[in-house]
Amino acid sequence: MQMVQKSFYIEEDIYQRVTVLAKIQNMPAAALMRGLIKTGIQKEQEKNQHTTSFLLGLADYQMKDKRKNLAKNHDRYAWD
Repeated sequence: MQMVQKSFYIEEDIYQRVTVLAKIQNMPAAALMRGLIKTGIQKEQEKNQHTTSFLLGLADYQMKDKRKNLAKNHDRYAWD
């Protein structure tokens, strides 16, 4: 896997916690940070996938609604 070098700022307390965790796990801080970033991205993607699935299901449910005049009478249906 090809690596890309990036520089970014993090808070001092986070840096200290990463350093301590890296020492405890006997690994370089950079490797630990790569793993944490990868895990965070995977969780965000899963969360987005669940949201997307929900919205697609909701749209599918709405499409099955047999009321043809839904846009015209939306106020009536919203309060019934």
